[in-house]
Amino acid sequence: MTSIPRHELQALVKLVNTIQDAYNCDDSTRFTQIQRSIETTKNGPNTSPSAQKVARIGLANNRPMEMVHPEAYWNRGANTAHGFGASGGPRFKDTPFYSLQTRIGDVRVCETMSQHRNMISIPVKVSDHPALSKVLEDKKYRIMVFCADANNNEPQNITFPHQSEIKVNGNDVKANLRGLKNKPGSTRPVDVTDYLRLKNDNRNAVEFTYALTQKKYYLVLWVCKVTSPQELAEKVKSGNKIPKHAVIQEISKKAADTDIVTTSQVLSLKCPISYMRLATPCRSTSCTHIQCFDATSFLQLQEQGPQWLCPICNRSSPFDQLAVDEYVKEILANTDEDLEQVTIEPDGKWRVVSPQDDQLANGGKGAVHDDDDDDDFIISEHGDPDDDDYVA
Repeated sequence: MTSIPRHELQALVKLVNTIQDAYNCDDSTRFTQIQRSIETTKNGPNTSPSAQKVARIGLANNRPMEMVHPEAYWNRGANTAHGFGASGGPRFKDTPFYSLQTRIGDVRVCETMSQHRNMISIPVKVSDHPALSKVLEDKKYRIMVFCADANNNEPQNITFPHQSEIKVNGNDVKANLRGLKNKPGSTRPVDVTDYLRLKNDNRNAVEFTYALTQKKYYLVLWVCKVTSPQELAEKVKSGNKIPKHAVIQEISKKAADTDIVTTSQVLSLKCPISYMRLATPCRSTSCTHIQCFDATSFLQLQEQGPQWLCPICNRSSPFDQLAVDEYVKEILANTDEDLEQVTIEPDGKWRVVSPQDDQLANGGKGAVHDDDDDDDFIISEHGDPDDDDYVA
């Protein structure tokens, strides 16, 4: 084994630290200068064999620090995916629940493991990644683990190998890495924030173990800014609207269709997801039914397993197509909290059916609410019912 003189070893350590600083700051210009300096040293007449060896290794990989820096121990078993910029890497489909802010470290390649297990360890330390300080200052910023098919260049869903697990500092992370059964796109990134010790610049290790894979995956850590279902529900409230007159027009249009025999229909005032009374009656602008679901309940369901399908008709219902139904909203505002349903007539009028009405042999009807100018209740300038003028 060839020994390296002390002064040369000190020079190598200084070089490594310089490269590490350039890498952490993503300073490509500085990195190029260092590379040229190494090239010059390698070709110089008085270069020691040890320095030449380091230069050759560094230039061959274009990342000399990875070969000689002590941090390499933390990255054992991991392959780095080259070609990604500071904010690059696999592209994931957009979601309203979080936005990608800063990538932590390199994108790692999970090589195919058809018969064996493999473990990738990613070091996490605040001094190495200043963006982590946001996580300590604001709870809206979270550190999440993402994984995707390495053979797909399109924006894609999060996909972990079927047999995989995540540990942080040796502790198991409880997370569903498979999503909903037979539901592609229902897997969420894994939030490891609460498992990390970021204060006092502690060193952490996020370990990903996987086995029995038939293809490569990309693994990457991101600092994300999250938005809660409740906050998104507020955006829905102030966003798209399905006007009352448009709903009545659609009901009347269906009633006028000679190919369809129309009768009165029952409208449930309970959310089909939570079975609670609707708070924010919502549906997609592509839905043709008047039955609504509650915005917050729907968004909570999507946060747990994103599918973005209407729970009533199963049509695609992405966040930007969600809208408040003002017709149903008005019914909710003019009925008792414990009322579970109303009856909608073919002309768009609605009525409350009491238990006594249900027991009448002649099928008598409850109070009918129409939409003529002489309504039984008055809509104020802002669209709110005047309870004093309401007749039940």
